Amino acid sequence: MHRRLRWAGHVAHMGESRNAYRVLVGRSEGKRPLGRPRRIWEDNIKMDLREVGYDDRDWINFAQYRDQWRAYVRAAMNLRVSNFFCEHGVTWCIFAWMK
Repeated sequence: MHRRLRWAGHVAHMGESRNAYRVLVGRSEGKRPLGRPRRIWEDNIKMDLREVGYDDRDWINFAQYRDQWRAYVRAAMNLRVSNFFCEHGVTWCIFAWMK
């Protein structure tokens, strides 16, 4: 999750003429297949941001504020690490020996 957010922040700083930016926020053309609409990168990024407490829709403008964006990316990274330890039943800290 945090790698996807880091990449999204990097691409958000690119101009609209760059291919990576177009892929990130673009929509495919033509008829879509039957069934559930496919999830696009932008939807995944919005879901990741909701997990760390950001609910605003305009995440591309928010990514322009690098310090605040990095704080959310760090929160996503910390969320992942804490979830890993909880899922695996780890009750001790890896760096406890450093105290």
